[in-house]
Amino acid sequence: MSILHYIKTKEPINFVILQKVIERTLEDVKYEQRSETLCYFWIDEASTRGVDVSLEEENWIELRNTGFSSKEDYLLTNELANSICNLYDGQLYIDNEEYDEESDDASLEYIPKEHPLFTTEDMEAIPHTDTQVVSAMALQLQQTITLFCPIRKVHFGPELLGKLSEKSNEELTILLHKIILYVNYQIPNYEYGNVLEMGEGEDKKTLKLLANQSNCIIDKYDFILFQKEDDKIIAITNDTLNTILPKSWQRVDEYTIVATILPEDEFINLVAQAEKLNQYNELRK
Repeated sequence: MSILHYIKTKEPINFVILQKVIERTLEDVKYEQRSETLCYFWIDEASTRGVDVSLEEENWIELRNTGFSSKEDYLLTNELANSICNLYDGQLYIDNEEYDEESDDASLEYIPKEHPLFTTEDMEAIPHTDTQVVSAMALQLQQTITLFCPIRKVHFGPELLGKLSEKSNEELTILLHKIILYVNYQIPNYEYGNVLEMGEGEDKKTLKLLANQSNCIIDKYDFILFQKEDDKIIAITNDTLNTILPKSWQRVDEYTIVATILPEDEFINLVAQAEKLNQYNELRK
């Protein structure tokens, strides 16, 4: 579900200069230099997925948009492309979809593209297609789709989408984008707390220990742990936790939960309910 565009420049790009230019051009733009060859840009409070700008082959720049991008993400991509082309005398390209990998020509072929990269019509149509694809995958496969967004991950799964099945695709697109924006920009900025890993390779498991010592955000993990006594661990999955959530905890997508500190008696009750559903034996497999 990624959309790739390329820019061939006549001199090497300088990320520091690009960042300063974009800051002057767009309000509320943020960026994170993730490596020497990759910078991630997004619009605060408006981007749902952000834009990756990466250095590929010599003087080749790749712009990557991913599924469920917002209109602001596409406008940001247009502006990034425009700035790079102006700064470094760049030419826009897209992949040649008719390129035959089995042909004798081993080089990747590019087709010139005019600016802007995304038209108004594109910005309206692409999100609706994204919604159709993600909704179909989640409901037909009964699997949760996780999106890596500017601040936090967002989870769209069969339970959430099943409750919204009566919505039109256009209505569902608006609702899902609102969920992404809410999870990323509007819930409290609590820490994720005690997150652990055990095992290696394909057997690696991510675990979350809930201890009721601070407000936290609960994400999707292989197992969520409670320590009832010094020598007793209770383990349940996110799906199981969703069936026994305290009323004061806010579940904002398939798995993300805003978990505030509970009164001691409520936390003891939560641990007791988890113990009845203990899946510790599955954790040990």
